[in-house]
Amino acid sequence: MKNAVRCIQIIKWFPIVSTVTIIIAFIFALCNISIVIEILSYPFSAPISTCILLLFFSKLFNFCKWHRILIYNLLLVAIFSYINSLGNIFSNLTTIWIILLTSSIATLLSVISYRKKHE
Repeated sequence: MKNAVRCIQIIKWFPIVSTVTIIIAFIFALCNISIVIEILSYPFSAPISTCILLLFFSKLFNFCKWHRILIYNLLLVAIFSYINSLGNIFSNLTTIWIILLTSSIATLLSVISYRKKHE
């Protein structure tokens, strides 16, 4: 039973940590500090399959709406990054701004949703 609780905690915290890491990494990217991007983005990057699993588990364990907002953001970032890696559709600066903007909006919406739930 202890392992199941730990697993659920990891599933709950991964979208939060990953979204914050994305925002930090892309702020450093705007400052041309590439080593920080490589250090931060690898352990917390979420491929599309991981995002789908997170979404599945969030529905299975009835996670709050604010967790799902972050998971949808991770899925959007993963799809956008995958599409951009196929043919460099957008410039690096455009990619950074789009991901930074969507992650910031998702974080803001998640905080608002969390605050509404806990009023």
